[in-house]
Amino acid sequence: MDSQKSDETLTVSGLQLDISLLEYRARPCSLTCAAPCCWGAAAARRDKIEKIQTTLPEIMPLLRPASARVIARKGFYCAQATHRSDFQPEEEPHWLRIVDGYCVFYNDALIGGHCALHAYCVQRGLPVLSLKPQVCYLFPISKPVNHWVTVRRWNELPCLRPTNGEEALPVYLAYRSELESLLGEKGYEDVLRGWVSRS
Repeated sequence: MDSQKSDETLTVSGLQLDISLLEYRARPCSLTCAAPCCWGAAAARRDKIEKIQTTLPEIMPLLRPASARVIARKGFYCAQATHRSDFQPEEEPHWLRIVDGYCVFYNDALIGGHCALHAYCVQRGLPVLSLKPQVCYLFPISKPVNHWVTVRRWNELPCLRPTNGEEALPVYLAYRSELESLLGEKGYEDVLRGWVSRS
């Protein structure tokens, strides 16, 4: 088993998983809550930007009219690459544009989820990560920084504040597919062996 456990972390597949993934309880993301994770801008790697650009004509009908107008004038991302601790320099991350306070790909008129990239992939049977930025897909789990993975503890997030009657699970169980995208199926099995007795 490729895992090591301490009181505060579980190391799996070369990543240190913070105890918050065990201790915080959450419900799976509904993609419909319009919480702060959809406010402002997300960052995407250069290769993801290029994939979105190739598919953009098919995504445009899923956008808010205001987003479509901005993209027609300026494009969907900022031309200047940004610098973030959760990206390697060679990934050349760029900010996605903001329209009326939300990500350019946010659309609350979509059925089943408010992310146009997510909706496009689901409609066509594609892996969501083929277009959706990793930082968005993983949320509220952080993108690894120096091999460290934790929970983004934003008080405004409904997924981390389940109300009475809502199913709440430890984050590592509620966000299984997200963690599997980081660790692989075998790595996630190691997480289960390491933490399930403590849940």
